[in-house]
Amino acid sequence: MSFALYGSASGTDRENQTMLRSDFADDQTHTAVELIFSLHGRIYRILRQLGHVKKGNKTKTGERFEFYEQIDGKEVSCIDRQIVSEMNEKVEKLIGLTQEQFKQIVMLPQGEFRKLLTSDTENKEAILRKLFKTENYRHLNERLRNRRSILEQDYRDAKGRLIQWIRNISAVLPERENVSLFQISTEEHVNVNQILAGLDDELVFYREQIVVDEKSYESAYTMHSKKQSAYFQAEQINNQFMELARKEDEDKRLREQAGVFAEKEKQLKNAERASEMMPFETQVKQWEEDEEKKKIDVEQKEKAKIAAEKVYEKADAFHKEQEGKHEVREQITKTLDRLTGYLPTVQAIDEEKKSLTLLHNTFKKSEIDRAKAQALMEEKKARIDKQYEAIRQLEKKLSSLPKQRKQLDKMREQTRIVMNYLKVNEACGKLHEIAKKQQTIYKQEKQNYEQIEQGWINSQARILASHLHDGEACPVCGSQHHPHKAVQDEKVVTRDELNDAKRIFDEITKTYNEAVANYKATKAQFEDAKKEIENISIRAEKADETYKQLTVQGKKLKSDVNSLEKSEQNLKQYKEVHEQEKAQLKEIENNKEQLEKIYYEQLTAYNKAEARYKERIEPIPMMYANWMC
Repeated sequence: MSFALYGSASGTDRENQTMLRSDFADDQTHTAVELIFSLHGRIYRILRQLGHVKKGNKTKTGERFEFYEQIDGKEVSCIDRQIVSEMNEKVEKLIGLTQEQFKQIVMLPQGEFRKLLTSDTENKEAILRKLFKTENYRHLNERLRNRRSILEQDYRDAKGRLIQWIRNISAVLPERENVSLFQISTEEHVNVNQILAGLDDELVFYREQIVVDEKSYESAYTMHSKKQSAYFQAEQINNQFMELARKEDEDKRLREQAGVFAEKEKQLKNAERASEMMPFETQVKQWEEDEEKKKIDVEQKEKAKIAAEKVYEKADAFHKEQEGKHEVREQITKTLDRLTGYLPTVQAIDEEKKSLTLLHNTFKKSEIDRAKAQALMEEKKARIDKQYEAIRQLEKKLSSLPKQRKQLDKMREQTRIVMNYLKVNEACGKLHEIAKKQQTIYKQEKQNYEQIEQGWINSQARILASHLHDGEACPVCGSQHHPHKAVQDEKVVTRDELNDAKRIFDEITKTYNEAVANYKATKAQFEDAKKEIENISIRAEKADETYKQLTVQGKKLKSDVNSLEKSEQNLKQYKEVHEQEKAQLKEIENNKEQLEKIYYEQLTAYNKAEARYKERIEPIPMMYANWMC
């Protein structure tokens, strides 16, 4: 029943599920428990079938779980998924007891009844609370206890404030003689009613005192107003005397400065007479300035006269020289008349020469532009070829990147498996040592507890024997003869000592069971990790050495992959730049074609203009034609 409901058999000697299946059972025979039970008028069917390892297999098979409610001959699933966790949760919810509580209350296997009776108080309370449904009363008791704590705290706070206020009476009110209030407030135990009566007396006293003080205040205020009026009048008279003294000092100072003012009046009159002479002085200064300017003008005229005489002398000498060249001038005049006849033709030819020069400069500039475009195109082609070669080399280098990535992932997985095996192996070793140490402590404490328990049983037997008398029936065996009664010795084990030993033993047992469970769980993880490491062809005894090798190789491979990934990014950028360069080369080629077309057009126009120019200068004498060329 316990296994069907909770998946674990009752009794500490049957907790291991592997003990429930016979070692001689056939592989085709499954170990299963099916229970049909009724609860609150509803019928349920639950099935738990253990899995077992068949010959030739490494893992368990055949495990099955079912939990249904039977309604009108049909079965309806009680849980969403037929798995152990949901099944256990649903059973606890229906029955209202955990597995341990069910075993202690419903299932009482032989030899374990004493565990319920000797279990700790908290465990008994939890079981009885569920049986008699007293959980609500416990919550109510906790709420009342919390409420009482809050009220007690409020009372203590109010009492503290009251004591503080009473202690502050002497600080707030001045102490008066023959008043009981101040004597009462300093006592250790204070009567609040006496304090209130004393405060009422003080209130009456200070109200009467307020009336007396108000009359004194009014009288003093009236006297103060009179004195203040007299003070203001006296202050006004005093200010008038001070003003009189100030004006007398000012009059004395002004009388002492009478001579100074007389001297300043004299200076003022002299200044007025001098201001009448200002126009004459200004006219004199103007005449002096005109005289100075005229002197400078005369000097400049004399210098100009000397320079003009020198120029005249040079011109006269040149005139005399030219009078001797009359025949030469006549010859030049004839030549000039002849050349004047060529002037319109020469002017037209000169215009054609200017146009020819302009055409020559234009096609030369086009030739330079065409050469620059050619050089730029060749430079761009060389750069594109260089980029193409770099891209080809990078693509060749990156061809191994997928393989190296796959190798790196494989190496990472191997490293993870080996590292997990090393960690689990180390943890398993530590937990094994802890379990062995806890097992030693557990055995020692178990022996100690059994000795104390036996001592307590013996003590109880001796206490019972001390109350036996011949002729009275023994409550254990019913005999009226007691020939060999237990004798009381000095050492008596009490119930408290037994409970303390039981508590310590339970704690050590719990610690030992946890250590064993942790070790078994880690051991299972170790076996899984060992199988996993063997699956990747790594020997367990060389796991540490292999892990170091994988770490070194992995770092190097990771560095190589990172370098290749960086190169992969650079390749993308190189391709983008390469495409841009190719587009620019296309534009440069189009521009070069346009420049060549313009160059040849301008060259043709220049050759035609040059031929036409040479035809125009043939009729002109050779000497003048050379000058024009």
